[in-house]
Amino acid sequence: SSLKSKREAIKLEEIVKLWGMSTEQSQYSLCFTGANTSNFLCVKNTLEARGYKPQNRSIQATKMKSDLDVLKYVNEHEYAIGLVSLNTIADLKDPLARELRNSFTILKVENFNGDLYWPFQSQISAKQYPFIQPLMSYESQGYSGLITGFTLYANSQAGQALLQKSGLLPAHSAGRKVQVD
Repeated sequence: SSLKSKREAIKLEEIVKLWGMSTEQSQYSLCFTGANTSNFLCVKNTLEARGYKPQNRSIQATKMKSDLDVLKYVNEHEYAIGLVSLNTIADLKDPLARELRNSFTILKVENFNGDLYWPFQSQISAKQYPFIQPLMSYESQGYSGLITGFTLYANSQAGQALLQKSGLLPAHSAGRKVQVD
C-alpha cells in the first residue's frame, strides 16, 4: 500500500471486494502483474476454495508489466494495493529490495480466523498467513540435463538456503544448532 494511505492492514472483507467476490465495490484498487501469475492465482484459488465465488466479472484492478511497475504505481496512487511476490523485497542484502521496502507499506492480511499476519516466512511456516501456495517442480526431461540439474540443486541444502534468502519458505530447512554454555 502507498505510504500516503497510512493503512496498516487489509481485512478479508476488503480482499473479497477487490477480487469481485462481493456485490459491493472497494474504494481501493488492486494492482498486479497478470491474472495468470502464481501470486494472483494463489489468492483467487484460496478464496474460491473457502467458498467465495465471483459475484461479478470485474476485478477492480490495474495490470502492470513487472513487480517494479506495480510498486511504482502503488506509490503514486493512495488507493492502490499492490500484489507482488515476496521475493521482490525479501533479500535484506539487496540494495534494490531495501529501497523498495522503504517506498511502500507492507500490509498485514486478515486470515480466515480473523487474525492479522504479515506475509513473512515465520507466519507462512506457522500457516497463519492465509495465502500460501506450494511450489512444485516436475522433471520430465527423460535424461540428465539442465532441468534435472536445476531441480537437484533447488532441493539441495545450498538451493534451499538460496530459496529461503529469496523470500520463499524452503521445504527442507537445514535448521540451526545453537550451543549454550
